[in-house]
Amino acid sequence: MPPAPSDHPPAGPQQTTSGIVSLAFGILQFMALPLIATIVALVAGYRSRNDAAANPALSDDLGRVGRILGWIGLAFFLLVIALIVLAIVVGVVAGSGLAGSI
Repeated sequence: MPPAPSDHPPAGPQQTTSGIVSLAFGILQFMALPLIATIVALVAGYRSRNDAAANPALSDDLGRVGRILGWIGLAFFLLVIALIVLAIVVGVVAGSGLAGSI
């Protein structure tokens, strides 16, 4: 006996595993392991794009979101590093007495 027809529409394209990993680490980078999770999100996101290009049945939607989050996380990480370096430089200049001559 064949299965009863379903009222549900057919499922959309399958997500790549690397796309799911990219999205998960893209979110994780804002909570823990900022630089490591950023790198994993970007690498997995680009792998997801390659997998989806090689197989039209796969979707890169989650991989794209993971890549976007990865680039945002990397920009935020670099901004924080730049602010830390700036604070150190300002502290050294203020502490050395050079601030009065500038």
